[in-house]
Amino acid sequence: MKILFLCKGNVGRSLFAERMYNKLTNSNDAISAGTKISPENFNKTLKEQLPTSANVIQVMAEEDIDVSNHIRKVITSEMVKEADILIDMAQQDTVPDFVLKHPKYIRWEVDDPAGTDLETHRRVKNEVKKKIIETFIEN
Repeated sequence: MKILFLCKGNVGRSLFAERMYNKLTNSNDAISAGTKISPENFNKTLKEQLPTSANVIQVMAEEDIDVSNHIRKVITSEMVKEADILIDMAQQDTVPDFVLKHPKYIRWEVDDPAGTDLETHRRVKNEVKKKIIETFIEN
């Protein structure tokens, strides 16, 4: 089963979800992408984008997951077609119509941690982890 997680920038919520899902299921079934990524962030790893991604790197390291070499991806119609399930956490005004038409589209309301402190990042990561467990692990 292929799962696609979306958020606006593919640096916080969707990345938390992709890597957490893959760790908890011992798989590589999940991928993630962003709906709106600024051009200056293309083809750069998160560690190259410090300090803006430092909190993301740290809270994932607390889960023994290294995301420092993650490179952001922008959503494509091909990604959507290949996904069995699509989980959207992006700001609604950034989501393309082809995403909303996916037959297994699921919307998760999760705060965007961009520009916030370490504790907020940790809370959002834990919220995403809880949703993954409730949606995919316990069922």
